[in-house]
Amino acid sequence: MTALDAPLLDLDGWADGPAGATRAGSLYALPPSLRARAARELHAAGWWVHVDVILGPGGTHTGVDPAQLKQVRRDLPRARIEVHVIAPHRGDAEVVPELPALLRARPQRVVLPARLCRAGHPAEALVRAAGAACWAEVDRDPPPRPWTVDGFLLMLITPGSTEPLDPARVAGAAGLHGLPLGADGGVGRGHSALLHGAGVTHLVSGRALLREAGDLRRAAPVGGGAGTAAAAATRRPRPATA
Repeated sequence: MTALDAPLLDLDGWADGPAGATRAGSLYALPPSLRARAARELHAAGWWVHVDVILGPGGTHTGVDPAQLKQVRRDLPRARIEVHVIAPHRGDAEVVPELPALLRARPQRVVLPARLCRAGHPAEALVRAAGAACWAEVDRDPPPRPWTVDGFLLMLITPGSTEPLDPARVAGAAGLHGLPLGADGGVGRGHSALLHGAGVTHLVSGRALLREAGDLRRAAPVGGGAGTAAAAATRRPRPATA
């Protein structure tokens, strides 16, 4: 087997969870030239393909860009794709126009900042009109009820960092029971029991999936795994929402 034939991702040996539990691999953990290949590996293994779309300032995209997302869908028409929209520098009015291009890739699930998931919000309406499930990204505390989303994605690290999973953040899962719950950020093999025990049924992993190839790990984006919301998010204030 040549280096080009060897798998990019180490998808073996991940403990099974409760019935119906699922896993996703983050394409943002890899350099752009390898993302399509990684998506094929994830799909072949029955994993979800997690796509971090990071909306930077001035109309920039610092995560997986829409063209890469569309290419993944063209290559894998039957893949389960979830798009995680991360917008640390965009107000609501700047995020909504970005959604149609993402939804044309027909993701089965879209994770939005919780502020965009209110019933009747234009972002939530667009996602539902496209036939996708609408999940909300949450941090330590659950959003106020009533909930109108289909599920939650609980962030377990500070967005934009490469720190290890923070077990204290897992406590946030206690307030989210009743809907499907995912966890994202620093998730490795050793965290399955902790997270499944807290009620998490969907685990998103990024850098933990990369094989121990030094060149590949060095080429991976800083912050690697899913949920990387650009390190600048911790250094610059969020803009006011529209």
